[in-house]
Amino acid sequence: MKLLLTVLLLFAQFLTPTLAQAIPFQNLEKALHYYERIRKSEGWLAIGEGPKLEKGLSDLRVVPLREHLFLTKDLEEKEAMDPDFFDESLEKAVQLFQKRHGLTEDGVVGVTTLQALNIPVETRIRQIEAAIQREKEPQPIPEGQYVLVNIPAFHLDYFENKKPVLGMSIIVGKRNWETPIFTSNITGITFNPTWNIPASIVKREILSKIKKDPDYLTKEEIEVTENRYQQKPGPKNPLGRIKFVMPNEFDVYLHDTPAKNFFARPMRHLSHGCIRIEKPLELAELLLRADPRWTLKKIRQTIDEGKEITILLPAPVPVNIIYQTVWLDEAGLLQFRTDIYGRD
Repeated sequence: MKLLLTVLLLFAQFLTPTLAQAIPFQNLEKALHYYERIRKSEGWLAIGEGPKLEKGLSDLRVVPLREHLFLTKDLEEKEAMDPDFFDESLEKAVQLFQKRHGLTEDGVVGVTTLQALNIPVETRIRQIEAAIQREKEPQPIPEGQYVLVNIPAFHLDYFENKKPVLGMSIIVGKRNWETPIFTSNITGITFNPTWNIPASIVKREILSKIKKDPDYLTKEEIEVTENRYQQKPGPKNPLGRIKFVMPNEFDVYLHDTPAKNFFARPMRHLSHGCIRIEKPLELAELLLRADPRWTLKKIRQTIDEGKEITILLPAPVPVNIIYQTVWLDEAGLLQFRTDIYGRD
């Protein structure tokens, strides 16, 4: 009877696996000390390439996967009845790891998740050290409205009275068209904007396209006047229907985009340096809320009319564009993002 009871208990444990519960950190210094201890214990093993790992599969690579997720506090219990078997608890641990690294939270170890898992602990330590150094030079938090953009997180938050009101995904500059770090103010909103194509883009991209297709300018509704290239407002315009006027030395701004499908990608460094935002209509409504004339209905009507018009804001709204690859979220969980520009 005693043996039977033991077997039943073990079977019950298998049916109700321990869920992943990452342990929060109080600050980045404590996180750094923890990762340094991992390094002193020889870090984590690399997980070999092969077919994707997912729930229900048995694979020898599951063993180092368990070890890694236990070390990074994504998996609460390292031991398992069958170490090679990818069970439900491991799936939830993978999802938590993916959440902390800005990846698709599907619980499957595919190519992108495997790459994140195989980043050496030494690299993670350097990222944490860089984040701590950046925190030593904090930007003052404005009162009232302001916008915060974190480049490697591909995320924008709109704050009111130091509380987040609206968050959204963004697209930032490619590795050879980096989005710069700076502060500015949104002073106005342009509906149905014309795109004044920068000379650098004309030289590096437009001219070669014209060479391949002599009708390219006509097809894309681009006009050339005194060597200035302008694309008319409309569905083909890369700025979309809304541009947020933000004077700065880099000629970078926030804007809409017709390519909405790109927001589904986890890695979104795809632009020429400007910041494409997922929810331009919602942001415009919040920024114009102080002016009773500019209701959401009025904004939609203006866009539908198709004419270019710029509305000045009642007061400038500060914008802070930062580069932070590591931080602690509200729950104290350690968040990592890819160092897309190699600045860490």
